[in-house]
Amino acid sequence: MKKITSFLIIACIILLTDCKRDTERVAITPKISVELPNNYIKNVSHGTSSFITNPELKVKSKLYYYTGRINEDEVIIIKTITKEFDNLNVEKKKERIKPLLKGYVRAINGRDLIHKEKIINGIAQGDFRYEAEIKDSLFIVFGRLIIQDTNFLIFNYQTKMPVTRRSIKDKENFIKSIQYNQ
Repeated sequence: MKKITSFLIIACIILLTDCKRDTERVAITPKISVELPNNYIKNVSHGTSSFITNPELKVKSKLYYYTGRINEDEVIIIKTITKEFDNLNVEKKKERIKPLLKGYVRAINGRDLIHKEKIINGIAQGDFRYEAEIKDSLFIVFGRLIIQDTNFLIFNYQTKMPVTRRSIKDKENFIKSIQYNQ
């Protein structure tokens, strides 16, 4: 019995020390980080965007994209730096979330937007979900939009419909992994 117990303890130690994490914590801003898959990709795009303000006003901006896959699903984080929110208090920033989300979803031909705005840790944010058709497949996108200082962030978790229990669990873990550092 002692040999079996010793063997099991040693086997557990070997397995636990040999395990490789498949995610890493990534600082999206100095104050906000998230768990991303180890194989995530960061891209920078220099261009114009209109979903931040109104569709008629194009804004030159640098967009940072973080993309990765969790099982069969995709995570996409979009970050841009803008002075549009500099003079707004947190309550006014919260009020801007609804039109920003509507503009964002309209720009990518999404539909059936559901959202809820809130203030957490003094940061205006909105949780959302919408549907989108991409390459003849129907997807549902869950996410969070955050306005923090001069950072405008969109965290997306995209999964093919019908949504599986695994995808729901992975989505919840992704959204919960967003941390606000003081």
